[in-house]
Amino acid sequence: PAELRWVLAHELGHLRRGDPLTGWWVGLARALFFFVPWFWAVRRELALAQEYFADAAAAAAGGEPTEYAEFL
Repeated sequence: PAELRWVLAHELGHLRRGDPLTGWWVGLARALFFFVPWFWAVRRELALAQEYFADAAAAAAGGEPTEYAEFL
């Protein structure tokens, strides 16, 4: 039950912050700026930040944060 709560909280964190819409905009930007070297690093950092925020939401959903870290 704790694992399911963490997974759902993680995915709901993505939805609450609008990550799917951001993904759409990043996809459009990728089509326009594929030739710009720094864009790929920014895209990678954005994706990593989205995952960090979703993990923070999941860790706050209940249970001990250390248990969630072990789950990951």
